[in-house]
Amino acid sequence: MNLKSKIIVCFICSFIFSARGDLVSYELIDEASKEYAQGVLDSFIPTAPNCPYDLEMYSLEYETIDQFGNVAIASGAIVIPVDQLEAFPLLSFHHGTQIERSGTYSQNGNLDLLTMWLGTSYVSLLPDYLGLGVSEVFHPYQINIPSATASIDMIIAAKEFCLLNNIYLTEQLFLTGYSEGGYVTAAAQKMIEEEYDDLEIAGSALCAGAYDMSGTMFELMISEQEYGEPYYLPYIIFSYHDSYNILDSIDDYFVPEYSDTLQTLFNGEYGAGAINDIMPSIPIHVMKPDLIEEVVNNYDHPFRQRLRENDLYDWAPESPTKLIHSYEDELVPYQNAEVAYQNFIDNGSEDVELLLVHYGAHQEAAPNMLVGVFYWFAQLRESSFFSIGDLNIDSEVNVIDVVILANIIIEDIIPNNTQIALSDLNTDDTNDILDIILLVNFILSN
Repeated sequence: MNLKSKIIVCFICSFIFSARGDLVSYELIDEASKEYAQGVLDSFIPTAPNCPYDLEMYSLEYETIDQFGNVAIASGAIVIPVDQLEAFPLLSFHHGTQIERSGTYSQNGNLDLLTMWLGTSYVSLLPDYLGLGVSEVFHPYQINIPSATASIDMIIAAKEFCLLNNIYLTEQLFLTGYSEGGYVTAAAQKMIEEEYDDLEIAGSALCAGAYDMSGTMFELMISEQEYGEPYYLPYIIFSYHDSYNILDSIDDYFVPEYSDTLQTLFNGEYGAGAINDIMPSIPIHVMKPDLIEEVVNNYDHPFRQRLRENDLYDWAPESPTKLIHSYEDELVPYQNAEVAYQNFIDNGSEDVELLLVHYGAHQEAAPNMLVGVFYWFAQLRESSFFSIGDLNIDSEVNVIDVVILANIIIEDIIPNNTQIALSDLNTDDTNDILDIILLVNFILSN
């Protein structure tokens, strides 16, 4: 089946058998040779990992549930190490705050330093999230349930994609992300551990996330201090208003001189820079003073209630988990990680570690932090190499494999690429009786 046919089949099946995580379509959007990828890695990272595989990046579209409980189409990218003799773990990487719909990997189609690194060891997923990529709803920014469902449903869709394309996976699943991605990672991990017995997390790294929305982040956002990314505050307000209708109108939140302008800019077509350019350096100054006073003085104000609902610290991670945060983080203070860690321990978690590091400010800290994460995952990662002659990939070489090889030779079975690689026992690029003799002798000798 060619690529076009596979895409059509996926599209048709998605409407006949609709379910969360169903794969709708996919498309190859970028590729890189192992030599090129290695050159990029070596140029930027002195201790870069070895990249023994050519890499392919696909965009995926899949079904999920939006923040209103409706079936929705979401998108993301998947990076594949091209190798027929090894199975790879899945790694879901969750990106930081993004506001422009087209600014995601699935839409840009670009293998970069990050995705090449991930491609050295994993089948890597990069979900766009709801409201970004092809998704048509407003992005539910810092809202835990739709953040989790969009990520988990992409994991399910990615497994279907791999099955369709004879890409073999181990049972291991890794999760990580930075900034908003740290929050999304926590949301996904919590939901997986509570609701998905068939998904087992091998390691989860929560990096620089805002887990304490109702405390640490609330106090920061209502303060009279300058903030490096002032658009974060109206982004939260637009997100929570869209999802919860806390007030009657978006105009009820903002002073008149900002209300119309901000509504225009938060349509998914503009980047953070365009919004920051019109924002005051103290974000709270875009909000109506009476509303600020009401929210600050009323612990049970609906807005604060919703913030508490979306805190992500009152649970007990079961998987190996690291909370990593920089002391110098000025956008998402490290106290978020401290609050989460203490609650995790109090709730009974036994395999959680808090790493507070001096990596600099929020944007500056990300590269070093993620390098550390990938080295930690490398220690946990299990490889799975297939044996020559194991044509049904069951970790055994026996008479069943002889039967499969015989059927390949008489053309009753069309082999996939992995079977082609495993069946040519004398490496003459041909399947014939000599391969059967060698396979039988191998079985008898063992």
